[in-house]
Amino acid sequence: MAGLRTTPGRAPAADERPAAVDPSTASFHVLARQVRAIGLLDRRPGYYRVKITLTIFAFFAAWVFLFASGGRDATAGWPRLWLQLFIAALFAAYFLRCWLRGGQTLAMKAWGIRLVQVTPRKALIRLILAALLLPISILWALFDRDRQFLHDRLAGTRLELA
Repeated sequence: MAGLRTTPGRAPAADERPAAVDPSTASFHVLARQVRAIGLLDRRPGYYRVKITLTIFAFFAAWVFLFASGGRDATAGWPRLWLQLFIAALFAAYFLRCWLRGGQTLAMKAWGIRLVQVTPRKALIRLILAALLLPISILWALFDRDRQFLHDRLAGTRLELA
């Protein structure tokens, strides 16, 4: 713990408390640890979990669709379009439900990231903008002062460490 003076092998006493950090004298690194923004490298491991989760959902949706359609071929024409819309609706339902009930998807829970300042309207706007602008949003986050994605800026939401 920063601010405690102990000898090696000795636990701090109950009355010993860490010293408060004075912003005027604290080093940049101490302050940066306290208000650290979530960068792209912090989010990257979560992307892999999202891909795995969505792949499982897509396989499940295709299986349900195949079962419901009586085993018709869904590789071309209207059946393919309906399958794609069904999978997109399942993905949207997953994200909206997770964001509105706790602000975290499975991947966000695993990496300790939470979506804050979210309402149903903001969640829907974020979902649509993320689907349309994801490549641009990633580039935007490289230059944004708070490292936020463009879809978070436009929707009025923010990711924080949980």
